[in-house]
Amino acid sequence: LTAPFAGRDNDTVGLAVGYVKVGNHAAGADADAGVSIGNLAYPVRSDETQIEATYIYQLTPWWQWQADLQYVRNVGAGAVSPNDPTSTQRIPNNWVVGLKTTITF
Repeated sequence: LTAPFAGRDNDTVGLAVGYVKVGNHAAGADADAGVSIGNLAYPVRSDETQIEATYIYQLTPWWQWQADLQYVRNVGAGAVSPNDPTSTQRIPNNWVVGLKTTITF
């Protein structure tokens, strides 16, 4: 959405939602991996959801700031934490915060 507020004609605001579903073959490979290491409680990947909000603030005609906030639920579709791949501990849900600046000459 451009010009989200009166007097802010060059600003932009955006919202996004994303969803990823893991296919049966990949989920089956996870189940097989659990059996092969003797861990029947080994997590099987399923899905991931992302929600994002961003705002681009036009400071001057040549300078922008962009703030970004993201939330990711079920990171890696529920993948096992790389810190201990033999456990059942999944990567936790996460927030991502970003700030970007653009200078145009």
